[in-house]
Amino acid sequence: MRTWPRLQSRLGRAPPSVSGRVARRPWCVLRRLMTAALFGPALAGCHAVTTDGPHHPALLPPGLRSAGLALHHLNIASGLYVRRAEAGDGLVMSRQEALAGLTTRGDSLTWLGHSTVLLRLGGVTILTDPVFPVGFSLESPLPHRHALAPIGLDDLPPIDVVLLSHGDYDHLHSPTLKALATRFPKARIVLPDGLESHGEKAGFTTVEHPPVGETVVAGGARITAFPAVHGTRRNLLAKLDGEAYVWDIRTAARAALFVGDSAHGPIFGEIGRRGGPYDLALVPIGAFEPSPLVADMHSTPEDAALILAELRATLGIGIHWGTFALSPEPLRDPADRFLAASDGNRRARVLKIGETLRLEPRGN
Repeated sequence: MRTWPRLQSRLGRAPPSVSGRVARRPWCVLRRLMTAALFGPALAGCHAVTTDGPHHPALLPPGLRSAGLALHHLNIASGLYVRRAEAGDGLVMSRQEALAGLTTRGDSLTWLGHSTVLLRLGGVTILTDPVFPVGFSLESPLPHRHALAPIGLDDLPPIDVVLLSHGDYDHLHSPTLKALATRFPKARIVLPDGLESHGEKAGFTTVEHPPVGETVVAGGARITAFPAVHGTRRNLLAKLDGEAYVWDIRTAARAALFVGDSAHGPIFGEIGRRGGPYDLALVPIGAFEPSPLVADMHSTPEDAALILAELRATLGIGIHWGTFALSPEPLRDPADRFLAASDGNRRARVLKIGETLRLEPRGN
């Protein structure tokens, strides 16, 4: 399968001017402003103010940070960071190629945008942090998108496990969970302890919510919970109200780690010492700007490369980028910097949205 080529330029295209949008669609601007007023903090769930731990040295002082985050949240909710022109330049695989990738035999992964990944490991099919355009919900608002995946929920193969890293709105999407529970009634959902009500309300008959350190067995896979340097903020005030996990996934032939969203921290060195080396690691590389506001919640591409090194990962796939308009960095900057900071394609890879990568047997 083809992989994303090393990017030639880090310069992004500017989004259309606000004045241009006003002239063409005043009702659209009004709708965005209303959304910003109602859901600004909610849509920025991954960028919330945190006062729950020590101050991160890379962050602005708390007062300045609060003011900066207020403006940042408004930018997210109003769609100011949308870069659809850049997304149209080869970011998304064609539907025909994407559907062909789903026929891949053996262990594989398919990136469906942001932190949504279809993993097929050891005969177990796992879908991580699924977010599909299956309807608007006041209970589960989403940020504006740069791009849609070419594969829809109806195209998915039978799912054994729905695996959630945490409960932020761009990771736990209630309409998607309800649709999955209906389409795959035998699937189980595995999510952080304390978030089990979301799986129950969605209609899953088997809801697993292990505390940190405990393991869930699903067919031939063992899934163990570790803490992420992040948290769930699923409320209009964007206050910490739940945990975020990193998931260790093991089959007889492979060890993988799913990091849905996290800053870098000592936990990854510990995970690497305890469970490494990993054959595969899914690591977040995007939404790292403005770093003085979000450095304690999101990894930079260089942080993600460091995580791979600490995990002793044979292969690392960059996720959590290119899909939702959550930050002002140029759309392809995360991929470019992640590859530059890693050992090229020997260790780090980035995929097109919808692309499937066949995982070679261990030792090849």
